[in-house]
Amino acid sequence: MRPQPPKSVRFFLISIVLIPLLAGVAEYGLRLLKSFVHDGGTVSLRRGSLNCQSDAGYGWFAPRGEVIAYKRPCFGDIEVTYNAHGQRLSGVPDRVKPEGTSRICVVGDSTTQAYQLSDGQPYYHLLETRLSDEGRKVELLPMAVGGFGTLQQAMLLKEFCLPYDPDLIVWQVDDNDLSNNSFEMERYGGQYSNFRRRPYWQDKKVVFRQPMILPEFFDSAVLRLINARLFRPTMDGERAARAVPLAAAATESILRDFLGPIDQPVLFFFSETTNENLRETFRSRGFEEVLLPPLPEEFACAAVGDPHRNAKGHAQLADVLEPVIRQVLERLGLS
Repeated sequence: MRPQPPKSVRFFLISIVLIPLLAGVAEYGLRLLKSFVHDGGTVSLRRGSLNCQSDAGYGWFAPRGEVIAYKRPCFGDIEVTYNAHGQRLSGVPDRVKPEGTSRICVVGDSTTQAYQLSDGQPYYHLLETRLSDEGRKVELLPMAVGGFGTLQQAMLLKEFCLPYDPDLIVWQVDDNDLSNNSFEMERYGGQYSNFRRRPYWQDKKVVFRQPMILPEFFDSAVLRLINARLFRPTMDGERAARAVPLAAAATESILRDFLGPIDQPVLFFFSETTNENLRETFRSRGFEEVLLPPLPEEFACAAVGDPHRNAKGHAQLADVLEPVIRQVLERLGLS
């Protein structure tokens, strides 16, 4: 009879088979559960989130070259088209701007990615339709990804906006951008952390870091859930007193040193803010703020756990932005 390996060896061999198997079952089981709970039964097993994917250059990114159909409470049936760049466009725009056309770039985070709304409902789609109906030749080029901070949005501007010779830039900003610009605030605050590897602006360099305890691995939804539920530390007052000014200084440096001079006029608006310092940082670059009216409760879906604007909320954005954009285009001599 052949001698049996020691129990410790057998346990080890069984473990190296069972642990990956159980981890895979947990990961794909969670993705399947999320598909039914959040996405109306649209199954997405090849990545941890239906509307974003891991990306080496940005940390994560919008899907590229996909049409995604799903359902969500309050928002209803949704069909979202992403072009090969990840933009909410049906095709990829030409770098050479068509003659006589006004081109407007739009950047932002989840409010502007608007993955809860079908094509035609986000504010920039409405604006393009309305301005075109006035007889204007206009293109709106949106580029936004949920959870992006100021650095990632500035990276989008440099890659997908400025090379396309825009006449005007519209920048959607949010309070959580300040937290997203700070490793300290994401690591020890955690309220707005995406629990993903992302770029930060440190010592005037782009540095990729992981603001969570368990490192990201294969776009794992399980690891993000564990980090969010079990390893979300709280930031004490002393640490916050150090972190907030550093985050504000990083944001100012991103706009000044990373982004650099911009020849085009920039309109910015806050989807939600109580942070006067962040507002002043954008104003100090010479950007023009568009003030929004209060958001009625029925213009968002907070009642079902998603605070993002619904179709009515995006129509309100278009109502506010349209006359301001029209004035800027006329000021530039673009009819």
